[in-house]
Amino acid sequence: MRRAPLRLLDRYVGREFVRIFGITVVGFPLFTIVVNLADNIDKYLSRGVLVRRIAAAYVFALPEQVFFIIPAAVLFATVFTLNALGRNSELTAVKAGGVSFFRLIAPMMVLVREQGLDGGPHLRLAFEVEKILLAGRWRLHMNYAALVASLAADFGLSPYEYYFFVIPAFLAGMPPCYLEAAEKPEGLLFPLPCRMLSYEGVGRRRWRDALLKPDVPG
Repeated sequence: MRRAPLRLLDRYVGREFVRIFGITVVGFPLFTIVVNLADNIDKYLSRGVLVRRIAAAYVFALPEQVFFIIPAAVLFATVFTLNALGRNSELTAVKAGGVSFFRLIAPMMVLVREQGLDGGPHLRLAFEVEKILLAGRWRLHMNYAALVASLAADFGLSPYEYYFFVIPAFLAGMPPCYLEAAEKPEGLLFPLPCRMLSYEGVGRRRWRDALLKPDVPG
């Protein structure tokens, strides 16, 4: 049986997820090595340990660190990938095109299942809640925040720990949004509720009267 070819959307989401996942898997172990080396390099050299032996010890310890970081890297990549899609309004565009949220994250869920993270009690509970929501009047789907929170809970993170875990994902989106807004001219749409604005211009128009009696110039 032939496998269906990957869609352009699958390749795009998968590429973004794998990129962040790869950076996390490689970056976190290297970061811990640098910190550990900075703390202990004087002790190693004072005991006469050769530099090549120090380097070999860290190289041999790297696979174990990568093995332990993979599950956390899946969660980290999921958070930042979905946050980037939401920040760029790509989630809205995809939903407007008729693609469901879970069809969008299908490439990411493949790796989640391969790591055995799809059977956690909180993730299963989130899917059960979504079934109830879909059976209701408004047919609501679970959003990406619920998916990430359930994965984090299955990792054993407390609400306090989860709060500090997701802060970098949200902070990462603030500078690009500010820079994009700063480059635009004044007078463009500013997304604030009308009740928060102090308006002193022309009074509220009655649209029914305006349609029946259009303004005539002159």
